[in-house]
Amino acid sequence: MKLREIIVHSILLSLLLLVIHILPFNNSMINLKTDDYNIEKSWLSSDYLKYVVHLHESGDPTFAKRPLTTKLILAVSENSNFTVAESFVLTQWLLLVLCGIALGLLSNLWLQNRSKTRASLLMFYLSFSVVFLFFEPIYSYDEPLQYLLIFLAMLFFMQNKLLLFILSFALACVARESSLFLLPGLFFIKHPGFKIQLTTQWKTLLSITLIVVLYFIFRVYQSQALGLNSNAEKQDFLARFVALKTNFGGFAPIQNTIMSMLVVMLPWAYLLWWNYKNQREKFMKSRSAFVAFGIAMLINTPIVLLLTNAREVRLFFLPFFFLLPIIGAFLNKDFLHYFTKEALRQCIRNKKHLLILLVLTVLNFVFTMLTFRFEYTTQKVNFFNEYLFLMVNLVLLHWYLSRKHQPTHHN
Repeated sequence: MKLREIIVHSILLSLLLLVIHILPFNNSMINLKTDDYNIEKSWLSSDYLKYVVHLHESGDPTFAKRPLTTKLILAVSENSNFTVAESFVLTQWLLLVLCGIALGLLSNLWLQNRSKTRASLLMFYLSFSVVFLFFEPIYSYDEPLQYLLIFLAMLFFMQNKLLLFILSFALACVARESSLFLLPGLFFIKHPGFKIQLTTQWKTLLSITLIVVLYFIFRVYQSQALGLNSNAEKQDFLARFVALKTNFGGFAPIQNTIMSMLVVMLPWAYLLWWNYKNQREKFMKSRSAFVAFGIAMLINTPIVLLLTNAREVRLFFLPFFFLLPIIGAFLNKDFLHYFTKEALRQCIRNKKHLLILLVLTVLNFVFTMLTFRFEYTTQKVNFFNEYLFLMVNLVLLHWYLSRKHQPTHHN
């Protein structure tokens, strides 16, 4: 895929997300309308976004360790005629565009296929935690910058440009410390297997060690500069265990925790399961990426469930960075065969199949649109349930048709 195409796709898909966030009947962080904020109901909630940025600037231990996004937004505002709120929107959406460009280059390097790279871009931009990046309760802030730096770090890592890898990944850790969870997986991609052999692995081990050391130095410096003592950071850490009650303190919280995981993981899980079952040889060619993904899941998921609010569904998305560069290879013609006009026409002609699909659709609608509600959001004006309905319906449609019809295999 040519760079120009990657740029155009990234700009158009990022603009689509912006439109979703500022639709008059939606209520996101961008156009938040409450009794206290944005009383005039403008497309831009200037007072709320200004409050959010200054909250992250306040020196609170939770936000103080992630200063990059705030500094970037304020730098744009201070060196232009844009307000803080306008700078927030401009900065975040420019970062989203750059994320797509970096992912496109990384996917190009990995897959070397135009249509597969385009599919990887679509999977990124249409993922739940990206589509609703700035909606309650996802509340993204540092993520676009973190995502960009991770994509760049992975690109440099694959190109064996270790100094640039160290710099970009260390900055990704400063943007959000959770980036550290990806380091074991990156090591495995470079050195498949679980044996340490210093003679062949020392450069990678040294690079990873330097990243951890650089981040530790930053945290020590930042704590001293802000006058944060170890007791303050300890209290901040212990306060996170309140998340256990938030995530598991009753039937409703448990239900919402499960649905938070489902809405992020379902399309990926189904896509990988189907390809493993039906195209195992192709699947196993990317074994190192899947193992890296599994390692990141084993690290990230328990930490999210124990120490953070699962309702902030973006937190479950991090391990999928190992799949994003290659996922387009699995959205191939064999997988998409069941969404072609021919396959759908055959289904419609078969009354039994059509009836079963209608029943599945009705059951899905009853659950995702009428029964289940995302109880953890106070802003009911969003497309969460509609997204869930569409996603589950596509999975059910593909699953049923793939059981009843054999695809025409493509090379």
